Amino acid sequence: MKDYLQTSNVFGKKANTALSAVFALYLLANSFNILFDGALTWSLYGFTVLVLVFVPPVVFLEPKALVPFEILALLAVPFTIKGMELGFVASNTLNYITAAGIALLVVTELDTFTSFKTTPAFAVPLVSVTTVAVSGIWAVARWLSDIYLQTSLIVSEHALMWEFASALLAGIIAGFAFNIYFKRRDRRLKNEAF
Repeated sequence: MKDYLQTSNVFGKKANTALSAVFALYLLANSFNILFDGALTWSLYGFTVLVLVFVPPVVFLEPKALVPFEILALLAVPFTIKGMELGFVASNTLNYITAAGIALLVVTELDTFTSFKTTPAFAVPLVSVTTVAVSGIWAVARWLSDIYLQTSLIVSEHALMWEFASALLAGIIAGFAFNIYFKRRDRRLKNEAF
């Protein structure tokens, strides 16, 4: 297993822990802000991210076992835009960016904290498929909400298919970012091992 405390490409263990904690607190505050604004789904996104962020420290009983702060910084962008309610960025676009960010977070945690390892070349399709899977779970949740809570979150099947296509595109872009990030991180960890 890689040294899971050496996760950041920029900073060491202590700085990564501090910056990850700052971004986690920011996401927590922003999730509550979005919740109080009435956007329940976005606050659920935020709380889901926070649960995923704190799984490794709880499992390893090591507070420094946090994901790289760069991943949390990337995840903070759509929540910041949503919290600021900028009209020029479509909500669906933010959904796909967030789904890709969650996929990046899950794959990063798997690669960093488990025996599951990805090669940088496999990162692109893995993150792409994971992004579409997260979007699929979200679509099922909206469908169930439409049935049992009498909402109208799914407008049409046609629109839903375009959402999946957009999620795939966001996943491919996130996959390439993941690829670049892990190539650099793996190279740095190999150099430090010698």
